[in-house]
Amino acid sequence: MRLSCAMGDYDMASRGQLQASRPRAINFYDATVFQIFSLKCIGFLHLDVGAGNNGDRGWKVLANHVLTACGVLLIISGITQIPFATYNFRGVVILTILLLKRRQWTKLVCLVNRMLFDTFLTRNAAQKKLRQWQVLSIGAAIVTLFLQIVFETLNNLQYMAIAKKSMMSDGILDPLPLSMLVWQYVVFWTVCSALPFYLSQQVAICLLVIGKMLADCCRILTDALAEEMENVKILPGIGSSVVDLHLLKSELQRVDALQDAAERVINLKLRYLDMCRVVGYMDHHFGSFIFFLYGLDLLTMFGSVCSIVENNDKGIVVVRAYYYVSTVIFILYCTLFMWPLVMAYEESLKVNVTLHHFISKVEAIASLTTMQGRHLHAILQTFVIASKDRLLLFSGAEILHITRTFIFTTFTLLISFIVITKEVLQRDDSPRSCQTTSVHPLSANRTLM
Repeated sequence: MRLSCAMGDYDMASRGQLQASRPRAINFYDATVFQIFSLKCIGFLHLDVGAGNNGDRGWKVLANHVLTACGVLLIISGITQIPFATYNFRGVVILTILLLKRRQWTKLVCLVNRMLFDTFLTRNAAQKKLRQWQVLSIGAAIVTLFLQIVFETLNNLQYMAIAKKSMMSDGILDPLPLSMLVWQYVVFWTVCSALPFYLSQQVAICLLVIGKMLADCCRILTDALAEEMENVKILPGIGSSVVDLHLLKSELQRVDALQDAAERVINLKLRYLDMCRVVGYMDHHFGSFIFFLYGLDLLTMFGSVCSIVENNDKGIVVVRAYYYVSTVIFILYCTLFMWPLVMAYEESLKVNVTLHHFISKVEAIASLTTMQGRHLHAILQTFVIASKDRLLLFSGAEILHITRTFIFTTFTLLISFIVITKEVLQRDDSPRSCQTTSVHPLSANRTLM
């Protein structure tokens, strides 16, 4: 009997305090567009008031929970809307930068041609590599076109599935006072959005091919250094008391060989510096390309992943396929299409390692005491310093440095983003009924006491 009365008194007191604080809550909800949090916010207020706090305390906790919940869903909802903006922004930004830097692009092409001319002395020697680069360029363009068609097709299908419209339906621009059929909008979207995106991807393919060229040229240079190192032989020196014509002849041949090796190493050093000049020029004038290509594609991928985690597909298979395919496509853009730049960087590291082996072998030659030997050793030392200080490292606006670690960090960042988003959503959607029921007995016991 006393327990029933206590529970009744508790309910009346709770309702009285809740009624006293309700006008403030209603005003707050009227000023907030996130009405989906209303029931949850009232639940938080009920918990706080039931625990014996006053109305002001309950209102502060209510506002705190409302702002937290609204902020979380605001961020998640904003991320799910990112792909629409980044997808359209990408083509406009890349093509605008290319238009503004068209003269620098022409000079970059001249620098690349000079690098290829120094690497391949005859056109016959470059035929095989030229065919490989052409196949890479055409293949990347075809793959990009295929991915673009798949993406746009799924995009249109998922829109028509959600909006329940056909290609001949009207009202696609509602509530704007414009009349346009769905197929007309698809054509408009293709010309103004899909086509600029595809053209911007062709710029990315040009950077990809240049990275592949640098990697191949650097590999050829490393092989040439290794060949020079193999040609340097350790021959016996000339004795101070006995003069052998055969040994004298060998010594003179060795001196001539060292002199020729020094000249060839100088040429290899100039070729390497030409490669570094190409990379430096690209970073200075076109580093923004890499920055925007990677950054916007990463944001688009995050938006698609966030839609998957939030279950925005509404149970429609086409919408779900659109989100998954979009994620895969932009993962490829962020990783696979950047890999030739990583290859160029790693090949430049091999140059430095080969030079250290070359120096070690030259230092072991007895004729290092000759002028030609010291000259070759000095050239190799300066080459080592140059290869250490200047690597074929591509950067995006001096912020992103394209290495193997950077590429794999993309996957780590994606997995971390998925885990954090799922954790936030599960915590936000966790039931609070257990917490609400656990308050009443405690309050009742306080009343009995």
